[in-house]
Amino acid sequence: DQPHLAVVKVPDARVDALADHYKPKKITHAELEFLDLPGFDLSDEASRARARTHWTAMRQSDMLVLVTRSFKDDTVPEYRNRIDPVADAEEIKTELLFADLDQVTSRIEKLEASVKKLTVRRDEQLKELELMKRLLEALENEKSVADAVKNDTEARLLRSFAFMSQKPLLVVLNCDEGDMGSPQEELAGLPCIKLSARIEQEIAQLPPEDRSVFLEDLGLKESARDRLIRACY
Repeated sequence: DQPHLAVVKVPDARVDALADHYKPKKITHAELEFLDLPGFDLSDEASRARARTHWTAMRQSDMLVLVTRSFKDDTVPEYRNRIDPVADAEEIKTELLFADLDQVTSRIEKLEASVKKLTVRRDEQLKELELMKRLLEALENEKSVADAVKNDTEARLLRSFAFMSQKPLLVVLNCDEGDMGSPQEELAGLPCIKLSARIEQEIAQLPPEDRSVFLEDLGLKESARDRLIRACY
């Protein structure tokens, strides 16, 4: 499977109200780009290697959205022969920490070789080496890079590395239709949004004028698609 890119407009009732009042010739909504990557299988080394081919694209993103399964469907094979969204989220979080750990370890090796030479950048490199060793300690204790950064200066220094555990991470819980009503604001210590991909697909196929009626029948005020876009924005 190949990644798919989508550009979506951010739904904003305030913009719609202003446009309705002032009747402008043009309405410009904020936009977001979503890169949809194939599902990750981390159950063996070959599968993990395939997942790592997407690391570059993920590092170039401003945030990460993790879709986890919570629905039951005998026609869809279960990952690791179980349905456990918490375990799935924890597994991905760990894999992101390992990816950052590889980067930090490699950088430390280069810096340790460089600081042995008396160059004009030696003091600067020593400071970076101290920071990288602090990041290494955090990652080895299963903490994110973000937890080890002390100030804006350090954050700016690390920006070019695009560490994945430093990025905002949102979990999308893909659940059964009957489970849509129960709230879920957090999963595995991360902010969470619940949706049913099957329902969202049905909503997308309806004429716009019928969507609100369909949502009301389900006891929903708006589509999860709009909630997800706004949460990411």
